[in-house]
Amino acid sequence: MPPVVLVVDDAEEWRTMLRLALGTLGDAKVVMAENAAAALEAARREAVAVLVTDVGMPGMSGIELLDKLKAEGIWPARGAIVVSGEEAGAVEQAARARGASFFSKPASMIEVKRAVERLLRDG
Repeated sequence: MPPVVLVVDDAEEWRTMLRLALGTLGDAKVVMAENAAAALEAARREAVAVLVTDVGMPGMSGIELLDKLKAEGIWPARGAIVVSGEEAGAVEQAARARGASFFSKPASMIEVKRAVERLLRDG
């Protein structure tokens, strides 16, 4: 089974750019979710290798999503990446405290793709 990369962002443009960037990951399956609740449901259905999530989304933030994944024992097998347009300080600390990598928007798609590749390879 190919590893699953779950991308969560409420901005369709960002999801599209990430889908294109991550579409060249070889055998990885890229799954898109437009909010944290949809991502949580996806993670309950299939094992996620790498999660890439935005922070500021309606309903549930990306940080809250990380907490729920840990609480339910379905943390991504290889790791998580948080990408946020919010000021890096507190958000970056919150992401790192949960074991996730952090990128500020506008992040380079190449950088995010490389981080996903590293997690898939080295986990």
